Amino acid sequence: MVKVKFLEPLFAEQTKTHYLKGAEVKIPKDLAERHGPEGTGLLEILEDQGDEKPAPVKVKKDK
Repeated sequence: MVKVKFLEPLFAEQTKTHYLKGAEVKIPKDLAERHGPEGTGLLEILEDQGDEKPAPVKVKKDK
């Protein structure tokens, strides 16, 4: 996931979500690259979170 800042208002058709200009959100890296400075220029990449998955949550069961 990548943290991005929108430079223009955007409506994401797939998720039916409106993003306002200046909004900072985490989106998948492929989307960030497609719409970033080398793509459509709609957003600025602030922070690359890497492709690491969140640590699995361990659940202790009562015996």
